[in-house]
Amino acid sequence: MISGSVHHSSDPASDLAFPFGLGRSGLHELAEARYGDFPALTGLALAALRDAGRGGACLWVIQKTLAAEHGRPCGGGLGHAGVNPGQLLLVEARTRMDALRAVEEGARATDLAAVVAELDDMDFTAARRLVLASQASRTPVILLFPHTRSGATAAQGRWRVSSRHSQPDTADLRAPGRPAWRVELEKSR
Repeated sequence: MISGSVHHSSDPASDLAFPFGLGRSGLHELAEARYGDFPALTGLALAALRDAGRGGACLWVIQKTLAAEHGRPCGGGLGHAGVNPGQLLLVEARTRMDALRAVEEGARATDLAAVVAELDDMDFTAARRLVLASQASRTPVILLFPHTRSGATAAQGRWRVSSRHSQPDTADLRAPGRPAWRVELEKSR
């Protein structure tokens, strides 16, 4: 279990590095710990992308049903998270199969910084295809799932993510501080 906030500071020892290549390589799954934690998944994925330091655009694929429930990334929020909104290619797919096709195409691309996808579910075969595509291109893939995600996975790991209270802002104790998450490694290859 990792518990803490991910941030930049002048003291590298105080930074919590993303383990197992999250945002840097391979296929990873982030799943809500409980209903309502999807914003925490999005924040953690954005922080992993920001801290991975890979150049190029990021393909972000959203399954239409999840976009209707959780919303879409917006420029202001991306900028606040340290991600350049001009580097995000947003695709909204009507069905899970359409979304998986877009993710696989992105995972095969060698010039993308990463692929992030919001999916309602996925079977082991589809995950295995994404692993092979990601390995061949060296393009990292992060999949975001609702709390109902379970079963076998071909991903390097499945992380259960929930939000935590932020630390107080040092300049104003009444203001919110940096985002914080509780992350538990549920499955690992």
